[in-house]
Order: sequence, then structure tokens, then C-alpha cells
Amino acid sequence: MKEFNRTPSAAKTEAVPALPGYGKRVVVCLGAGGVGKTTTAAALALRLAQEGSRVLVLTIDPSPRLMTALGFSTAPGEPTALPAASLASLSRPLKGELYAQTLDRRALFDSLIREVAGPTAAEGIFGNRLYEYVAGTLAGVHELMAVEQMYRLYRGGRFDTIVLDTPPLVNAYDFLEAPRKVLSALDGKVSQWLIGEREQDEERGGGAKARFARWALARFTGDAFLSELVDLIKALRSVFAGFRAHAADVERIFAAPDTAFLVVSRPVDAALESARAALAYLEGEGLACEALLINAVSAESLTQPLAPSALEAERNAVVALGAFTEGALTALTAADARLRARANAERARVARLVARSGERAPNLLVAPELEHDVRTLSDIEHIARSYAPLARPLSE
Repeated sequence: MKEFNRTPSAAKTEAVPALPGYGKRVVVCLGAGGVGKTTTAAALALRLAQEGSRVLVLTIDPSPRLMTALGFSTAPGEPTALPAASLASLSRPLKGELYAQTLDRRALFDSLIREVAGPTAAEGIFGNRLYEYVAGTLAGVHELMAVEQMYRLYRGGRFDTIVLDTPPLVNAYDFLEAPRKVLSALDGKVSQWLIGEREQDEERGGGAKARFARWALARFTGDAFLSELVDLIKALRSVFAGFRAHAADVERIFAAPDTAFLVVSRPVDAALESARAALAYLEGEGLACEALLINAVSAESLTQPLAPSALEAERNAVVALGAFTEGALTALTAADARLRARANAERARVARLVARSGERAPNLLVAPELEHDVRTLSDIEHIARSYAPLARPLSE
């Protein structure tokens, strides 16, 4: 793979060992939907910028609340520096620079069509009735566009680090698989067969079974629909040839030592199972996971042995004062027991994941549950600084 030029950034400060992604050019955050992955990506990007790097966080599907917290009234479609008013709320100023961009899948897809096919041919593609489905809802296109944008930004060399927030998926590793599936589908037997029907079948005759199948498909869909489908497949094959041409470069970027994969989860069974599958997938692909980050962990889970909960402390204070009723004391005791049971369950779930990961278990960092939703850049900064190793030993 060719060497890509980079723009020198501001001088770095001393490295922070506990900070995932430090010194990396690409940081890929994987995780199922609903685990706080986008917020984690923004928090890590902020922390890296505070340490002196020029960082871009490329978000895929951010909530309006998160965009507001970053200081934007609308999602930025191009790399955009965070507003000064938003940065002023930080407890530590940036030593580097922080940019954010939201991937506009449709806009990027349209621009690639124009770039590869040319203006005239592009208008013909846009007029195809099936293009709306392919550009908007075809499985894998969203992920393919995210990879393409990351690749372009990487080649541009403007940023020291690109933090990539991947789309919310049931299986975290689907982000890495989806682009391959899209490219393979366009080269698959069905696509070749359909194009062969229009370009080659008259010359070689084609089999009776193939002719009958195409006739049946046309009867079901209509000749016009089948014709548009074939035209679109032919056009997209030429467009996607550009992706295929640098697919090897993308795989080298992901496998490079200056790329870090982070798996984000929550201490619930479904999210942790998705994290386990992602860790196993990365290992199978020969890609190292730098850290497993678990969000929204109860405060009682963060110490070993388990710390008394706030309710237990309140109960003890009430008892010491002698100002309690039997009912109030019973309620406080029961509430405290629920908090401790939750903490024990969380630690047991994480312990099972660590045990099943064996020697490949990555660094384990956790962040406590916030008392409210993320509203400001200060909240994101708080999350960034709160990640810490989970107290050991873990036990089921």
C-alpha cells in the first residue's frame, strides 16, 4: 500500500498509557446498538485532542442530543471544528484540535456515482426507480460508505487520528463484513446471469432452464422492471469497481499496528454476548482489540470488594440518629440489597465474558452510569475521564 502524506499537527504531550487509541491513526469503535458507542467515540476523540492530537470523530447515526452536546445545531456533513463556545465549557483546554463529521450516506453515494459515471450517466442512474432502494436501504451500503469515507480521510492525511463510530448493529462485527457482502453480491452468479441475459445470451444461446427462469422472472416483475434492474446492476458494477480497487488498501489499514479496534458494550447479557462475538471475530481475522469498554456500570460495581451503596450509607446514618421507623428501615434495606444484587450480577456477567475470552481478553475499562443523559460537552468530558480498569478479581 502506498504511503499517504500527513499534515504535521501540534506538538504532542507525553502519552497517557490508560487512554485507548493514543498514537493510532484509526480507532474503530464496534458495538451493538444502544450501548453508548457514539458517545464513547466522541469521548475518546475529545480526550485524544486534549492530549495534543488533531482528531476527527466520524459519526454514523448520532442522536440530536449528542450533536447539541458537541455544540452543533445541525449535524456537520464535512469535518468541522467544534464551536469555541462549546470548547469553553471544558475543564481542560484542547492541546490539539477536535473535529466532527456525520456521515451523509446518500450524499456520499450520489457523489461517488457522479464521480465514476460522469454527470450524464449519473442522471440516468438517479432516474432508475430502483436506485432509491439501493442508495437508501440496501443492506451493507451504509457500512460500505462509512469505510469509503474513512479511507478518503485517511489518504488525505489531515488528521492524526480518525475515530470511527460504526453503525448500530445486532452483531458488532457486521460492520466489517457488510462491505464485502455488497461487493460480492454484485459479482455473484445472479448478477452475472442477469447481465449475461442482455449481453451474451443471444450469441451463446443459453440453456433452456435459464431462459425459462428469466421468462418466469419477467412474468412476475414485468419486462420494464427487469430491464431497469439489469441496467442498474451494470451501472453499479462500474461504480463499485472503484471500491474493489482499493479494498486491499482498506484491509491493510485495518490490520496495521496504528489502527485500534475498541469493542463497546453495557453490562447486560445481550450486549455482552455481542461483544464476545466481536472479540472472537476480530481474533479470527487477525485484528487485535485494544480495549473492551463497558458503559453504564453501577457505582457499586467499580470497587473490590463491593462498596457500600449510597442507600446503605443513608440507612446507617438514619440508624445512628435513631430517627427511623421500622417501615422506612425495611425499605432502605431492601433498596440497598437490590443495588448490591445488580452490582454482583454485572460483575458476574463481565467475569464470564473475560473467562470465555481467555488469553485474547483485551484491556477492560468501565465507565459509571450517568445520572442524566449526555447534554453538554462537559458531560462527554466527564465520561472520557471516568474510564478506568474494573477492579479485580472478578468472580462469577
